[in-house]
Amino acid sequence: GAQWYNSLQWQFLETLMQSPMYGMHWFYVHPYLSETKEYPKVIRTLPYRIALAFNHDGLAIFNMNNECIVSFPFAEIFRWGGSSGLFSIILGDEASGSQFDLSVITAQSSDIAACILDHIRGIMDHPLNE
Repeated sequence: GAQWYNSLQWQFLETLMQSPMYGMHWFYVHPYLSETKEYPKVIRTLPYRIALAFNHDGLAIFNMNNECIVSFPFAEIFRWGGSSGLFSIILGDEASGSQFDLSVITAQSSDIAACILDHIRGIMDHPLNE
């Protein structure tokens, strides 16, 4: 009967789950960097089109070839918020204590904010080190 079909579905899912991109929420945006602010070189040189991808690890920034440019764990996401056309994330390096504001052009500010909150709530409800 359907036994072979169920087995095939599970094999497919197991294969997908091995991808580091499995379970990511993707937001395709344009960086909006100020001429007067300081940014790490990796941020200052971002391409015109990027994807912000969130999963249980934090934020990863991808180019349009699906290559990860840089990533930030949730511990390095300090604040975030947005308006109708712009979303800002205060990112930093816990070790050095330096922070910067990454702004992106997007119509999905409320979705990105909700995604970040959902992941953080999930982490708080189910800490990995229990």
